[in-house]
Amino acid sequence: MRVAAACAVLLCLLGIGFVVWSPFEARPDTASGSVSADPADRALQDRLTELAAAWNPRKKRRSVEEARARLDLLRAPLLRLLDKPRHPRLSAAMYLASELALPEARPVLVGLTRTAARALRAEAVMAAAAIEALSVDEVRDLLARDDVGVRIATLHCLARSPSEELFHDVVALLADPDPDLRTAAVEALPRKVSAKHHAEALERARASAGTDKACYVRALGRIGLDEASERFVTERLWDEAEEVRVAALLALSEATTKLLEARPVLELVSGDVAEREAALALYCLERTKSCTAIDVRNRLGFLSSPLAKFFAARFLIRAGDKEGASTLVQVLEGSAASERSPQSQALDAATRKLLNLLYGQPLNWNAEQWRDYLMAAPAFSARELEGLSATDLRAFGL
Repeated sequence: MRVAAACAVLLCLLGIGFVVWSPFEARPDTASGSVSADPADRALQDRLTELAAAWNPRKKRRSVEEARARLDLLRAPLLRLLDKPRHPRLSAAMYLASELALPEARPVLVGLTRTAARALRAEAVMAAAAIEALSVDEVRDLLARDDVGVRIATLHCLARSPSEELFHDVVALLADPDPDLRTAAVEALPRKVSAKHHAEALERARASAGTDKACYVRALGRIGLDEASERFVTERLWDEAEEVRVAALLALSEATTKLLEARPVLELVSGDVAEREAALALYCLERTKSCTAIDVRNRLGFLSSPLAKFFAARFLIRAGDKEGASTLVQVLEGSAASERSPQSQALDAATRKLLNLLYGQPLNWNAEQWRDYLMAAPAFSARELEGLSATDLRAFGL
């Protein structure tokens, strides 16, 4: 009798456990991976499991398209699952809802920026914005949160379509203690602003110091340099802080016309300047077309680092100068001899890609093979090279 009673109690507990852990029942705090008996719930669970395991972008796309073909079946259980902030498949569900662009899911996703586990709130921001761009009021609300991840994600979303209406909201974050948030704030600024906002940004830059000054200098480049701000930024090339000097070079690199004063930047292409600054100086001159190929060729002898030589080679290749290819071979030699850090690997790959673009020869050739080939290789004409992204520069350690 006691055994039968114990079994009955055990079965009751198991039944309660099934209800508590069912992934699609009404409780909002469910954290389950078990499968409901409902065919639609099972189909959704299978799709989310596949998405969560897929690391190949092609597999993910295929899984999303299969879900799109069965949207009538999956819509209701997907919306129910999104209403469960602690569900173990919530991340995959948010991704799927955003890829399917479900308008009914958007308000739920906005709510999840508060109720989901902290690690998933930034994903909720990105998913909601993928369905429909964040409104001004939504951006302001999200930027006021104490969750740094949410604020950074909001700025990334805003960067896709910057708004001058939010200029002051974003500029206020340039002095934030978090470095990733400051970087995101710079990238969320609009490319063009009014003269009044230009003057305000320049005033803030003049009044700042240290890390704050570096951020405001970068911001000036982002919103477009006018004559006053370009002269101010150029003067920062002699700042005591390296981070400010680097910020000035990056800001000048965003100029859309020839620099007012190219000589200060050209003077940084020398052996007396750190590798990072010499490389960025050449990148700036390439972007703004502010000096001649002869100016760069005359300074090749001062350059010892592979990174600086790579940017010199890019400049010369754009000008159609034959020294560009041979300088790239020197970069291959230097990167092969250096420590195999992620930065040197990125530089080696970029150098090989550029040589392949010029001559169509194998990517795995070593420096000696390239030297032999270049002795009889045909001359190439000036090339308009693809610009480097912020991600590319970071890969090089810039």
